[in-house]
Amino acid sequence: MSSAEGSLLWSSRGKASGRSCRRLGRPVFYQWWKARTSLSHCVRLLANETDRPRFGSIVPPKKPRERPTTQCLAPQPETAEKTRVTCDSVLQEHTPEKLVIRPPSEWRSVLVRVTRGCAWNRCKFCGIYPALGEPRFSMRSVEEIKRDIDCIAVRLEGLSVQRVFLGDADPLCIPLDDSVAVLACLHGSFPSLRRVTSYARASTVRKIGPEGMQCLAKAGLGRIHMGLESGDLQILKFHFKGQTPRIVIDACAAAQQAGIEVSLYVLLGLGGAHRWQEHIHATAGIVNRIEPRFVRVRRMWLYGPHDGQTGIVCPLWKEIENGKFCPQTPEGTVHELRRLIELLHDVPTELVCDHENNYVRVSGVLGSDKSRMLEQIDRFLGLPEKERRKHYDLVGSRI
Repeated sequence: MSSAEGSLLWSSRGKASGRSCRRLGRPVFYQWWKARTSLSHCVRLLANETDRPRFGSIVPPKKPRERPTTQCLAPQPETAEKTRVTCDSVLQEHTPEKLVIRPPSEWRSVLVRVTRGCAWNRCKFCGIYPALGEPRFSMRSVEEIKRDIDCIAVRLEGLSVQRVFLGDADPLCIPLDDSVAVLACLHGSFPSLRRVTSYARASTVRKIGPEGMQCLAKAGLGRIHMGLESGDLQILKFHFKGQTPRIVIDACAAAQQAGIEVSLYVLLGLGGAHRWQEHIHATAGIVNRIEPRFVRVRRMWLYGPHDGQTGIVCPLWKEIENGKFCPQTPEGTVHELRRLIELLHDVPTELVCDHENNYVRVSGVLGSDKSRMLEQIDRFLGLPEKERRKHYDLVGSRI
């Protein structure tokens, strides 16, 4: 899985209830989440009818659209109107599949599901797909995906769709020809489309190779979100990430050579309290070598019994109970962030802490904003200890 593993995309605080998802039992939590991540909300967002909410309510379409998709046009002029009405009725009744998670930066993107769940699904620090109701992995057929796209295009008729995000964990693992077909369908259905972004596993991108990535770039893929997590090989092996720093370097090179932007994820706390320095030094070294377009920093969330969510437990808890992993302290993760920024080169890479799990949410371009970000962290660390502890408790951990 691409760093959803730790990025755990969406906020748990809905405007309607004002409550944290982690206080809800799984049945209510899961149904509430499914209802709130509706396609109808995408319609309202793209129409600029709302401010920047994190969730929306289900609003059924008021009336069927009357413009058919290209696939539904009848060749005979005398039957075109009848075919159009029938086609639109079918598409209005169809419900596109929903993603399990997405990056916070894709909050205004149209979401298209290419795969279900995570093909790897073994990282000790994650387990989020099974926890959110998607324990198995499967690839969707091109026909299924195109039908979803057609349905979305009909419902969003008249709106300027500029960004699309592909999920779940590793959409690029489907056959290359299928990926090209999906991208072609997206650009054909949304004339205003400016960028298509996707989660991507490093091993998958390396397998696709430079030529394959160039093919995807020509078809319209513009950015990938990839989980580095750590540059320390020992830490990656412990967490059973299924990749090495070399695999990530090769994968990023293939994408960058094709002109595809790379957004790398780094997990604070992944080395625990005892190996945090090795974690940060090795991670900074790999990031400096790759020079991605973005570095997105997340704090590892150990969800488990203390959250009150029955049956939802991070796989890493077993290692903690057995004494094989000592979690990093809240303040320790802040020091990790500061050290990481210190070690990164002054390059055009943009560092972003855009998830509310981060205790200190700094963002900026490393080449011009590093001093400002470090000063912001130092101001926080200069607060009285009581205030810092209160802040850690208020931020907490949530999806």
